[in-house]
Amino acid sequence: MAFFDNLSGMLAGKGKEAADAAKKVAEIANLKGKISGLEVEIKKNYYKIGKAYYEAYKAAEVTCEFEEYVQAIRDAMKSVEELQYKVNELKGEVECKGCGSQIKAQSAYCPNCGTKVEVEFFDEEDEVAEDGFEVVTNNDEDNFEVVASDDEVEELEEVEEIVE
Repeated sequence: MAFFDNLSGMLAGKGKEAADAAKKVAEIANLKGKISGLEVEIKKNYYKIGKAYYEAYKAAEVTCEFEEYVQAIRDAMKSVEELQYKVNELKGEVECKGCGSQIKAQSAYCPNCGTKVEVEFFDEEDEVAEDGFEVVTNNDEDNFEVVASDDEVEELEEVEEIVE
């Protein structure tokens, strides 16, 4: 009887581990979806910069219309970096400061280049605005970023297919 009790306990533990692993995989997929949506936004803004530059150059007038697009790209790239950090955190990985490779967070030194591993943390608070967008507030700055909702990500993916 003790054998079946032990077996039952072991199976319950393995079931919980499997559920936790599935939860992590789903969260990673969600974050990667957001990254993909932001990368579409980056491509769209690159296209706008190129078109605006061409129009300005063609008319031989210099304008500062690029600032809006450049800032949008910077914001999206920062969001991609933060989301990638979350993905790496869920995977138990960090980026080596020496060579840029992904290594296990528990490592004392990078196995590729030997750089000492120092773990950094993003200090942020996430909240959802009334319109369904996620608002990310960075504690070290007084600015806000709006990250695309799931519906917006789908629209951006459609735009990416059209642009390509």
